[in-house]
Amino acid sequence: MVERFRTHGEALRLRPVAIQFLMRIEAILPPGEFEIHYGTTFVGETVPEEVGCAGVTVCGIARSLTALEFNLDDDPLEYAEALIRYRDRLIEERNDAERPPE
Repeated sequence: MVERFRTHGEALRLRPVAIQFLMRIEAILPPGEFEIHYGTTFVGETVPEEVGCAGVTVCGIARSLTALEFNLDDDPLEYAEALIRYRDRLIEERNDAERPPE
Protein backbone atom coordinates (compact mmCIF):
# COMPACT_ATOMS: atom_id res chain seq x y z
CA MET A 1 0.00 0.00 0.00
CA VAL A 2 1.22 3.49 -0.87
CA GLU A 3 1.85 5.82 2.06
CA ARG A 4 -0.10 9.08 1.78
CA PHE A 5 1.14 12.29 3.37
CA ARG A 6 -1.99 14.28 2.56
CA THR A 7 -5.52 13.48 1.51
CA HIS A 8 -6.80 14.14 -1.98
CA GLY A 9 -8.79 17.05 -0.57
CA GLU A 10 -5.69 18.54 1.04
CA ALA A 11 -3.80 18.20 -2.24
CA LEU A 12 -6.65 19.89 -4.11
CA ARG A 13 -6.62 22.79 -1.63
CA LEU A 14 -2.89 23.27 -2.37
CA ARG A 15 -3.50 23.43 -6.15
CA PRO A 16 -4.14 27.23 -6.16
CA VAL A 17 -0.86 27.69 -4.26
CA ALA A 18 0.90 25.60 -6.91
CA ILE A 19 -0.68 27.67 -9.69
CA GLN A 20 0.50 30.89 -8.02
CA PHE A 21 4.00 29.38 -7.85
CA LEU A 22 3.83 28.57 -11.57
CA MET A 23 2.74 32.13 -12.31
CA ARG A 24 5.86 33.35 -10.49
CA ILE A 25 7.97 31.06 -12.70
CA GLU A 26 6.18 32.29 -15.82
CA ALA A 27 6.87 35.92 -14.88
CA ILE A 28 10.60 35.16 -14.95
CA LEU A 29 10.57 33.29 -18.29
CA PRO A 30 11.12 35.07 -21.63
CA PRO A 31 7.67 36.12 -22.92
CA GLY A 32 6.11 33.88 -25.56
CA GLU A 33 8.72 31.12 -25.38
CA PHE A 34 6.97 28.74 -22.98
CA GLU A 35 3.41 27.66 -22.37
CA ILE A 36 2.56 26.45 -18.88
CA HIS A 37 -0.47 24.19 -18.97
CA TYR A 38 -2.16 25.30 -15.76
CA GLY A 39 -4.97 22.79 -16.20
CA THR A 40 -2.50 19.95 -15.64
CA THR A 41 -1.35 21.27 -12.25
CA PHE A 42 -1.58 19.02 -9.22
CA VAL A 43 0.07 18.60 -5.83
CA GLY A 44 1.30 15.16 -4.83
CA GLU A 45 -0.30 13.13 -2.09
CA THR A 46 2.42 10.49 -1.67
CA VAL A 47 5.45 12.68 -0.96
CA PRO A 48 6.08 14.44 2.35
CA GLU A 49 7.09 17.74 0.73
CA GLU A 50 4.55 20.00 -0.93
CA VAL A 51 5.50 19.06 -4.48
CA GLY A 52 3.53 20.21 -7.49
CA CYS A 53 3.67 19.21 -11.13
CA ALA A 54 2.44 20.74 -14.38
CA GLY A 55 2.96 20.32 -18.10
CA VAL A 56 5.13 22.89 -19.91
CA THR A 57 5.69 23.28 -23.64
CA VAL A 58 8.54 25.11 -25.35
CA CYS A 59 6.79 27.14 -28.05
CA GLY A 60 7.84 26.39 -31.62
CA ILE A 61 9.61 23.11 -30.87
CA ALA A 62 7.85 19.85 -31.74
CA ARG A 63 7.40 17.28 -28.98
CA SER A 64 8.69 19.61 -26.30
CA LEU A 65 6.02 18.93 -23.68
CA THR A 66 7.64 18.17 -20.36
CA ALA A 67 6.48 17.68 -16.80
CA LEU A 68 7.81 20.35 -14.48
CA GLU A 69 8.00 19.07 -10.93
CA PHE A 70 8.52 21.77 -8.30
CA ASN A 71 8.66 22.15 -4.54
CA LEU A 72 6.37 24.93 -3.31
CA ASP A 73 9.02 26.01 -0.77
CA ASP A 74 11.76 26.56 -3.38
CA ASP A 75 12.79 29.67 -5.30
CA PRO A 76 10.88 29.89 -8.63
CA LEU A 77 14.04 31.22 -10.29
CA GLU A 78 15.72 27.80 -10.21
CA TYR A 79 12.79 26.29 -12.14
CA ALA A 80 12.72 29.12 -14.67
CA GLU A 81 16.46 28.65 -15.25
CA ALA A 82 15.97 24.88 -15.65
CA LEU A 83 13.26 25.45 -18.27
CA ILE A 84 15.52 27.84 -20.17
CA ARG A 85 18.31 25.24 -20.15
CA TYR A 86 15.80 22.65 -21.39
CA ARG A 87 14.75 24.99 -24.23
CA ASP A 88 18.37 25.65 -25.17
CA ARG A 89 19.13 21.92 -25.25
CA LEU A 90 16.11 21.27 -27.50
CA ILE A 91 17.13 24.06 -29.86
CA GLU A 92 20.68 22.67 -30.01
CA GLU A 93 19.37 19.16 -30.73
CA ARG A 94 17.06 20.50 -33.45
CA ASN A 95 19.88 22.50 -35.04
CA ASP A 96 22.16 19.45 -34.98
CA ALA A 97 19.45 17.35 -36.65
CA GLU A 98 18.90 19.99 -39.36
CA ARG A 99 22.62 20.49 -40.06
CA PRO A 100 23.59 18.88 -43.38
CA PRO A 101 26.14 16.07 -43.16
CA GLU A 102 29.70 17.07 -43.87
